[in-house]
Amino acid sequence: MAASVPLTTLNNGHTMPVIGLGTSFATRHSIRDTMLTALELGYRHFDTALLYQNETEIGRVLAEALQRGQVTREELFITTKLWCTYNHPQRVTDGLRRSLDNLGLDYIDLFLIHMPACFQYVDEWTWTPRDATGTIRYDTADHAATWKELEKAVNAGLVRSIGLSAVNCRQVQYILDHCTITPANVQVENHAYLMQGDLFRLCSRHAIHLTAFSPLGSPDRCRADLPRLLDDPVVIRIAHRHAKTPGQVLLRFLLQRGRLVIPRSTSRQHLHDNLDVFDFALAPAEMQALAGLDRKGHVRYYPFDQINDSLDAPYAPLTGISNVSVTPDRPSPCQTDYDGTAL
Repeated sequence: MAASVPLTTLNNGHTMPVIGLGTSFATRHSIRDTMLTALELGYRHFDTALLYQNETEIGRVLAEALQRGQVTREELFITTKLWCTYNHPQRVTDGLRRSLDNLGLDYIDLFLIHMPACFQYVDEWTWTPRDATGTIRYDTADHAATWKELEKAVNAGLVRSIGLSAVNCRQVQYILDHCTITPANVQVENHAYLMQGDLFRLCSRHAIHLTAFSPLGSPDRCRADLPRLLDDPVVIRIAHRHAKTPGQVLLRFLLQRGRLVIPRSTSRQHLHDNLDVFDFALAPAEMQALAGLDRKGHVRYYPFDQINDSLDAPYAPLTGISNVSVTPDRPSPCQTDYDGTAL
């Protein structure tokens, strides 16, 4: 029997499942079987992006599920993201229309700005334009102007909720200072080693839900110099105590701390386990022990260092930067000492 995933209400009144399936791992060749299994198990929130190049295949599976009556459109919650080559205000609609066409949908439930940097647009298949030296070719865009285009999409009925991804506190605050529609969601790397406490508190003050990508610590991206969260002794001890997997403990921890989660998997067992987190609760002492694992910004599996030469880099020190994607007459909202301090 399909699991029933609880819903949370966003600040605009729309509801969103507290657990979804992240699909950044999935190519257009592998996503079909994963989607079919996930739908059968009870997943209704699917997180994708234009960059992942799997929207079309996801759309086909959803269309088949809708046609056979397995789900209704109202039960589905689809998140996708505006890629950097479409972050210029004049190109936002083109990027959105491309995702809508790929997914075969009339509207997107949640549309996020994928990363704060704006790249020059070359053509629809050039994801990261570079010059002859290999340097990324940035464009100039004010985040507030880009956000206004997302607001227009909401008003046009093409998008229900809008938000940000891979951002820091200053970048979120800049949008809050200039928006008409408050972001409904902010999606960032968030797990027991990186609790993003400052950002979570900022979002909470504005009723913005925070979604954790890589909630299990991205074991597939672990370098030799980074710890593997699933192997942490604290996590393993608590998992044994509850007869749960380390992954289930980590997801339950984030849910009890008020986050939404989008774990990735292609394994049927893991897909099942990632939904099976509502029949137990972590005790206060266990929550405190897990909170104590926070490395306060020093363990980040997705540093987004490919855009460190941009003033829009969310987590990089800003020294010696020559390529900027901000307008000259405004300070960068990214100049911040944010380090992800835990709650």
